Amino acid sequence: MLTKKERLNRQLEGKEVDHIPTMGGWFASAGHLLDIGGMSWEEYQADPEAGTVKAYKALDVDCLATKPAIPRERDQVRGIAVLDENFKDVTPEDVKKDGDEVPDDDEIVAAFDVPYIEDAFRFRFEKWTDLLEDIQIVPMFWEGVPQFQLWSEYGYEAYFMASALYPEAVGNLYRRTGIIARERNRIFAKLMKEYDIPPLVYEGYDICDQRGPMFSVDFMRKYYFPWVKHALEPYFEADIEVVRHCDGNVGPFLDDFIDIGYAGLQGFQFETGLDLYDIVDRFKKKTGKAPIIFGGVSVTRTLPFGTPEDVREEIEYFIDATNGGKRLIFFSSNTIGREVPLENVTFGYDYIVRGGYAQKWTGPTHETWPWNNGKES
Repeated sequence: MLTKKERLNRQLEGKEVDHIPTMGGWFASAGHLLDIGGMSWEEYQADPEAGTVKAYKALDVDCLATKPAIPRERDQVRGIAVLDENFKDVTPEDVKKDGDEVPDDDEIVAAFDVPYIEDAFRFRFEKWTDLLEDIQIVPMFWEGVPQFQLWSEYGYEAYFMASALYPEAVGNLYRRTGIIARERNRIFAKLMKEYDIPPLVYEGYDICDQRGPMFSVDFMRKYYFPWVKHALEPYFEADIEVVRHCDGNVGPFLDDFIDIGYAGLQGFQFETGLDLYDIVDRFKKKTGKAPIIFGGVSVTRTLPFGTPEDVREEIEYFIDATNGGKRLIFFSSNTIGREVPLENVTFGYDYIVRGGYAQKWTGPTHETWPWNNGKES
C-alpha cells in the first residue's frame, strides 16, 4: 500500500496508484465534522482546528485543502453577503481615483514586506504539517492571483460601472494586486520546496456566475488575465502545478486558463453546460498532458438531492471522463453544507477507496454527467 504522499505524488505524475487520492477541507457544517470524528460539540469547540483535522483523519483523506473550512458555530450555514446599500456613497469615480493613483511597479515591489510575509507563511506551513501528520497539504491560496472581487471594497454597482467607464483604472488595480501576488508566490514556492510540500496549489477568485463571465471576455483578456499569468510565473518556474477554482459557467475562459498555464480545474458546475470530456480533451490537445481534475461531487445537485447511488454514478463519470481516473483527485465541487446527508459524502469517500471502479476500468460507460440524463425531470 502506498503512503498518502506517494499516492498523491504518483497521481500528479500520471503513474499507477492503488486508489485515486482523496482530498478534504470543505465541510462547512460542524455537525458533519462531529459525526465523522466521533466528537462532542464541547470537544470540538475547545480546539476547532484540531477537531477539524480529527474528522479528516477519521475520513482517512490523503490530502487537505488549506485553509480548510473551520465552522465556529454548531449550526453554522455558510453565508457571504456584500450589499450595495453599504456602499451607497461609493461612485465609479472613486474606483477610478484609486486606480489612477496606483504606484509604479518598482514602488509596489519595494513596499512589499518580504520578511513579514515569509514568517507568516512559515507559521502556516509548520502549524498545518504538525496538525496533519501524514495527510498532505494542498495549499488553497486565493491571494495568489490579482484580486477580482473588488465589490468587497467598492460594492457591485461602482465596481461594475467603473469597469465599463474606466477600464484602464480598474486594470491598474489588478496590476497592483497581481504584482503583490507574484511576490507572495515567489516566497510560497520557495517554502513549498523547503517543507517538501507536493508541488500543487490551487486558487482563483470567482469570475463567472451560472450564466457566464461577469465581465466581457475581451475585458478580461486585456486587463485581468495578463496579471494572473504574471502572478503565477514563480510557480511555473518552480515546476509547481496550479489548479484553477472555477465556479459558474467558465466555458468561455477554458482556453484562457490553459494559455495562462493552469494544470487543471476544480469546482465544476456541470448544470451550466460544462462537459468534463470536452475539458479534458481541450487540455490534452493544447498541452499534450492530462489535466489535474479535482473531481468535485456536485454540492448543488448530487450531494444535497441525490442518493449514494447517484454519488456512485457521478464518481464513475469523473473516472470515465479522465481516462480511468488519470490525474484525478476526489473532492467536492464546493463547500458541503448542513443540508447534505452525511451518508452521501461518506459513501463517496469509501467508494473511491474500496469501490475499485478505477482499478477495474476498461473504458467509459458514462458519456455525460448523470444529472443531464433526466434526474431532474
